[in-house]
Amino acid sequence: MKLVFIVSAILLATPYLIYPAVIYLWSVIRPKPIRKGEVEPKVTLLISAYNEAKHIAEKLDNSLELDYPPDKLEVAVVADGSHDGTKEIVEGYADKGVRLFWSPERKGKLKSILDVWPRLMGEVVVFSDANNIYNREAVRAITSNFADERVGAVCGEKKIVDSVNSGTPVSAGESAYWRFEGFVKQRESMIGSICGAMGEIYAVRREVINPHSLEAAIDDSLYISLKAVLSGKRLVWEPDAKSFEKASVSFTDEFRRKSRIVAAALQTIGKIPQILLPTKSPIWLQMTMHKVLKWFAAVFMIAAFVSAWFLPSGAFKYAAVGSQLAFYGLAAVNLIPPIARRRIKVFYLPFYFCLGNLAALWGLVRWLFGWQPYLWEKVER
Repeated sequence: MKLVFIVSAILLATPYLIYPAVIYLWSVIRPKPIRKGEVEPKVTLLISAYNEAKHIAEKLDNSLELDYPPDKLEVAVVADGSHDGTKEIVEGYADKGVRLFWSPERKGKLKSILDVWPRLMGEVVVFSDANNIYNREAVRAITSNFADERVGAVCGEKKIVDSVNSGTPVSAGESAYWRFEGFVKQRESMIGSICGAMGEIYAVRREVINPHSLEAAIDDSLYISLKAVLSGKRLVWEPDAKSFEKASVSFTDEFRRKSRIVAAALQTIGKIPQILLPTKSPIWLQMTMHKVLKWFAAVFMIAAFVSAWFLPSGAFKYAAVGSQLAFYGLAAVNLIPPIARRRIKVFYLPFYFCLGNLAALWGLVRWLFGWQPYLWEKVER
């Protein structure tokens, strides 16, 4: 039991403590700088929008105001299956050069992207969702990385903003999580490549992606960006390209979102298992320590908690049991409405950590039993 506890604790600590420390030291000792430059390739900003009538006009207004030469920026919307007025709103922007790709059938995000891929004009494709907003310099910041021929894909930074739920365990916890992820991705980028892009803001050179080699996968951002890495190119981080997005509305929505992301990620890795092989992938170690162990963190949490109770009596057992009870107790107080309403920030991180990993466990179950469909479930944000 002591061995089970120690191994579980180490595996649990790896993606959150050990790996960040290792990647930080690695980036200091052996950095691989990116040769940025003022380049202006033709860019297609491809916005995926399924029933986004509430957000699409604001998104298009934001896209048309980006700091990039209008004659080199194509704004296009893929809205397959949308029936809430999204199609009609986008059509209203046709005189401003916005292209609409629509069909009555909902094909899934990646399938829709692949269908329109040959008709896009950009040398670089920037992928975006409809419910996030870019800073004005985002596209220019992204393209500066493509001055380096070793770079095949670029991921921007995700920022959580929410005036309605600001300061709640969901919004504060998610915001803290993405700040942590930003630190890790920045250091990964400094040594080579990050472990996958985010669908809200990432870009690829069209030449490095062969659409005929792609299979159906729900997580297009992870799949396409890791395909760029497997092609021999770097996938880098650009913090000056920012995507602003609201937090989930409720605990339930955040749970659904997290479980969906983990199930989709595991499903996607099943399509490209070579990304975890030392002989095939330049980031196999980073993927294992940063992603895979995080997806299985809830399993290690359960193993550490259960094995701690079976340790021989003594100071080690009391410390192992007591520290876990204290941590989960801090998380649980957010379920008491009067305390949650007081918004005591010291409780947010334990709560969000437990919520995220419980959702990841459910995502793991969905993946194992094949319950994850190839279509995204919309979550209100």
